[in-house]
Amino acid sequence: MTTIADNITRVRVILDDQNSIRYTDTEITEAIRQILSEYSKAYPNYTSDTVTFAAVGREIDLVDGSSNPLPIEDIVRVYFPYDATDTDPDPHEAFYFYNVEGTPTLHIQGDYIPQTDDVVKFFYSTPHTMDGLDSQSADTYPADHTNLVVLGASAVSAMHRAAGLSESVGSRSSDTNQLEHWAKQQYSLYTTLLEAIRSKSSRQAVNDNLSAWTLDNWDMKRSTF
Repeated sequence: MTTIADNITRVRVILDDQNSIRYTDTEITEAIRQILSEYSKAYPNYTSDTVTFAAVGREIDLVDGSSNPLPIEDIVRVYFPYDATDTDPDPHEAFYFYNVEGTPTLHIQGDYIPQTDDVVKFFYSTPHTMDGLDSQSADTYPADHTNLVVLGASAVSAMHRAAGLSESVGSRSSDTNQLEHWAKQQYSLYTTLLEAIRSKSSRQAVNDNLSAWTLDNWDMKRSTF
């Protein structure tokens, strides 16, 4: 496992700035944060949680024990009503997920209206974390993907610096253009490798469509449209 400090050091090596002359830790940290967000969308981090209905109704806020919104990007599977003793529960496919004033909210559809103390379990994608970044204590991405994160962060750091130099009085345009050109090449390599990870990933959750709406006699089920 690496830490944010380890990765900042590696980015500085790529940028040839081991003595911290041209880039601050804050600038590199922001670049790492941006790249980690992009990476999370290509190679999602999945986890699960359960919440309990406090009252009768179809909507429930998806929050932790301190009522803080869970960091949910998308919900990929729902089990409802959920019984922890059931070893092979059927997924509940009739649901909506949306944000209400910053709070992730789950809306359960179907004939059955959720009752008080009913439990729902859900699997969702959430941003990856890095040890030491934004008070996190662990890396959630594979260790061999660290090189990709470092590569992307070095490119973004350089692009940010090139943009800043272009606005500076007395800066040489040739230096700025060379830095920008290098940064774009690095970023292009990063996006190419990121797309390779996206295409090869077997972790993308799939809805099995185990249930379906009842069809009329003249209708037929199709796997594709």
